[in-house]
Amino acid sequence: MMRKILYGKGTAFTRRPIEMSDFDAISELESNPTVMQYTSMGKAQTYSETKARLARHLSVEYDDPNLGIYGYFDKDRLVTWVMLIPIDGKLMLGYMSHPDYWGQGITSALISDFIEQLPAHIGAQRIYALVEKKNTASIRLVERIGFTLYASQELEDKNDELREYCLGG
Repeated sequence: MMRKILYGKGTAFTRRPIEMSDFDAISELESNPTVMQYTSMGKAQTYSETKARLARHLSVEYDDPNLGIYGYFDKDRLVTWVMLIPIDGKLMLGYMSHPDYWGQGITSALISDFIEQLPAHIGAQRIYALVEKKNTASIRLVERIGFTLYASQELEDKNDELREYCLGG
């Protein structure tokens, strides 16, 4: 289930399911306050918080092998992880990228690749993504790959708005 993706001038990324052996790379992302500020957790995660969350996600057995968490790697370095999981009857997309790869169009290209590779029975369904209004980079990213604003709600504790974007269906 490994896939090579070419980007730009010959940069090759490899996509494969995330494993517990990827924990250190995910912990590096989740311990970074700048990376985590707009996530549902809202703050950097401790080593044990990240380990428990990753173990919880990896312990779920989905009916479809296309669901779960996938990583895109530049050689052995985690560039972006993408998660597609059912939550409350909706297919929810989540993602996180290493800051060294921000602002280059790489994350949108990798998420586009992920969505394009979904089989028809999944790709025909609506896919949702939650993005805080203050996270303008993620708003541009989801809009660039075809998501449209579906709903929003105030986040009074963060003085922000949570926007739900939808693709397809």
